[in-house]
Amino acid sequence: MKTIIFSNTEGCNIFSDGEISFIKPMEAVLATWNLNGLDLIYVDAPFEDGRYDFDMVFNNIIKCFKKANISFNSIQRITLDSGKPNLTNKNAVWFLTGGNPLAQMEIIRKYKLENILRKADLVIGLCAGGINLSKYALLTSDADFNEPISYEGLGRVFFSIEPHFCYENKRLKEMQQFIKKHKTDITAIPDASLIHVEDNKTTYIGDIIVFKEK
Repeated sequence: MKTIIFSNTEGCNIFSDGEISFIKPMEAVLATWNLNGLDLIYVDAPFEDGRYDFDMVFNNIIKCFKKANISFNSIQRITLDSGKPNLTNKNAVWFLTGGNPLAQMEIIRKYKLENILRKADLVIGLCAGGINLSKYALLTSDADFNEPISYEGLGRVFFSIEPHFCYENKRLKEMQQFIKKHKTDITAIPDASLIHVEDNKTTYIGDIIVFKEK
């Protein structure tokens, strides 16, 4: 099984229109995956209040793959109202996008995708998607969530993550409380960094920081 978890893109962020691409180290990893001709299955993560344009998010991620010279056989986008996804072709890469992790988990549970995502050959998690791939998911308080939230994730990877990491006292305290409660490490992923897991080997690319119980 191969997994990438990352925080952000190069250029504009996924919620705005403009020049955008995956960071160069991620493009290098994707080049080793030989994705051309496979199917892409994209799992949405929308905020219900409409604060972001998630059609734009989807289009931006497709732009990133095109900039990396990756061409898919087909692209399937799974949303709350998309209907039951067609999962007959197992020759696919799953992309769990950024946005609202709770809404994304609702979609995953609605279509009973948990076991598939735990065992799929190729999975990519961007921010919210990476949070949900964790054994225990943590949402620290920020502009989107007033209070920290934790819940059981998919468990594809054994660690928990904190995307878009930067040192803020409030978040650090929340993270330590989470570590103590769940007895698990938190792997913090600043922008322009990523985690690559392949054949049970975990590679950190960029300024990855691992927080352990004190």
